[in-house]
Amino acid sequence: METLGSFGWMLLINIVFIMLIAFIFYGVRSFFIKPKNDGYYHYYKRNKSGENYDKELKNLNQKLDKIIELLEKEKQS
Repeated sequence: METLGSFGWMLLINIVFIMLIAFIFYGVRSFFIKPKNDGYYHYYKRNKSGENYDKELKNLNQKLDKIIELLEKEKQS
């Protein structure tokens, strides 16, 4: 029975050690590889690089101006 307990602990330690090595390799790999171009990160980087940045900024400013105008109109009435 004691042998099975020792074997279980040895197996658990080996699994944790292998997971630690895999985590280190994954961390190093993700540090050197460029992130995928999908999701919010891709949208932000694409627009930030200037492709549609000016157009989006102008559109956002127009929307904010409209909101401010409506709030001022509501405040007056």
